[in-house]
Amino acid sequence: MIAAILSLLLATAPATDFYAISDSVDSLQSCGQYAAALKLAKDGLEKAHEEGDEESEISMISWLGAIYQRVGDFERSLECHNKVYEYDLATNYRDGIAADLGNLASVYLMADQPKMAEKYILDAIRYAEEDGVRSSLAIKMGTASEVYTALGQYEKAIDYATRAYEMDKEDGRDSKASVRLCQLAAAQASTGDAGNLALAEKNLHVCIEDFKETDQQNSLAIAYTQLADIYDKRGQTARAAEQLRLAADICKEGGNSTFLLKVSRKLAELLARSDPKSAIEWYELSAALDKEQHAQKMDNIVALYDVEFRTREKEQIIELQNQQIRYSNSILMSVLAFLIAAAVVAVILALQKKKITKLNRELEDLNAVKDKFFSIISHDLRAPAIAQKTALQMLLANYDKLSSEQQKDFCAGMLQQAEGQVDLLENLLKWARLQVGSGDPVLQVRFNLANALQKALAPARGQCQQKELALNLECPQGTFCVSDQNILSTIVRNLVSNAVKFTPRGGSITVSAVQKDGSTLVSVADTGVGMDEEKLSKLFRLDQRVSSSGTENEPGSGLGLILTHSMAERLGGRLDVASVPGKGTTFTLCIPTNE
Repeated sequence: MIAAILSLLLATAPATDFYAISDSVDSLQSCGQYAAALKLAKDGLEKAHEEGDEESEISMISWLGAIYQRVGDFERSLECHNKVYEYDLATNYRDGIAADLGNLASVYLMADQPKMAEKYILDAIRYAEEDGVRSSLAIKMGTASEVYTALGQYEKAIDYATRAYEMDKEDGRDSKASVRLCQLAAAQASTGDAGNLALAEKNLHVCIEDFKETDQQNSLAIAYTQLADIYDKRGQTARAAEQLRLAADICKEGGNSTFLLKVSRKLAELLARSDPKSAIEWYELSAALDKEQHAQKMDNIVALYDVEFRTREKEQIIELQNQQIRYSNSILMSVLAFLIAAAVVAVILALQKKKITKLNRELEDLNAVKDKFFSIISHDLRAPAIAQKTALQMLLANYDKLSSEQQKDFCAGMLQQAEGQVDLLENLLKWARLQVGSGDPVLQVRFNLANALQKALAPARGQCQQKELALNLECPQGTFCVSDQNILSTIVRNLVSNAVKFTPRGGSITVSAVQKDGSTLVSVADTGVGMDEEKLSKLFRLDQRVSSSGTENEPGSGLGLILTHSMAERLGGRLDVASVPGKGTTFTLCIPTNE
């Protein structure tokens, strides 16, 4: 009787308004409140699943993909967009399929993987052409222009942008046509050809007038910036600076701090020689904006991390409750059949206790990781930011009293501090994403290991030359392995950067690779200061970070090696270390060859 009443109540309960949830998610992410948007979309997904509303489930997954793309979590964004794409394929929803392919292309383009973006955008164009939806086709051709510009295939980029512009113009979508003309100008200017630069300048002047007339302020700022790049390529510094100032004024009035940061950086670089005092002012503005945006980014990461942590915590609690239910049932069954099942009950109880203990331990570990994460944010990031602010105030107060050399030395010191702070922040963000299972997707491809290592070492050669270090590579040509080339290259760059810091002048660094017993071993050996057993035991532990300055006071946080260790595990491998104080250190990455 009670079951029948509950069924009747559930059947007559009002359905959730998923359209209202979608509108709220859209508003939250538009305001940059990504954590709140993520929580609302996840709650909506759970409700849609409970109500058996498959279409609303797909809608919530699509919103999750958009949010993860906004915060730079491309792996999860791709996962969500692929789920939506598979659903639309299964239901033959053609408009959705074209949109899904375009979304996947946009994520890969933002993730700096234009080759993958090309595959999906061409499929999206094919679907739009077959369906004859010209407005959708023009948008996707515009995206294709951006993809081919990123690939350096400028003729294709110009062709797609031209076709998209003509299509929007013919159909009377004038505001959209101006955007396409901007994409065309970007492709033309990227060629560096004088004729194309002239065409790009002419097209941008048309865009600027259109954007002024239609009050498209953000697009107008972008057009001014593109025009400034053209004048800069021609050596017309004053005209370039004028366009950038116009773009900066628009950004300030509209509160677009993200684009204002890019514009202020360009102005600081452009005016460094001709007007150093103005350059310092723009540099100060860019530094303040950079600090503000890093703080916002960190707030979002912390909030997202907290949402993920609470989701895991909720799952752990549910699992604990299920364990307790099963535990109670096992006790009941043991009472009913005590004489024939006493031994079995004892084993079950032991297993249940072990599982519950393990789950509690994992929950405690998650809390410990979160607490340590917040501790690092409050201490390691705040102190350098305060020091940088004080240094800038001193520079501006004493600017006219300092010689050019003293100004240069002062700025070099601040740059070194800023680089250390940015390095710490980037490593911290990457590490935090790895802890919650995000980060860049692991893409297994077959590649030439010798060529990959040669490219990975290129950025370090200048540092080694400045510090009079020999950098050697020992890897036979024709050595191939199957792994994620980008992650492997990042690991090698981090290890070499660490070796440069702790190797005194006149020393050497040797990167070598061998394959044996189905494994690929990549070693980075230096003749540096080395480490004792106590430091080695703490090297990869967040709760006991080893942080010290290099041989020439290069800043170090200790997070780089912790991140590298985590990335090695993502490749299915491990990172070993051997060191002798005063003689040097050798790090060895061991991963499956997978050939």
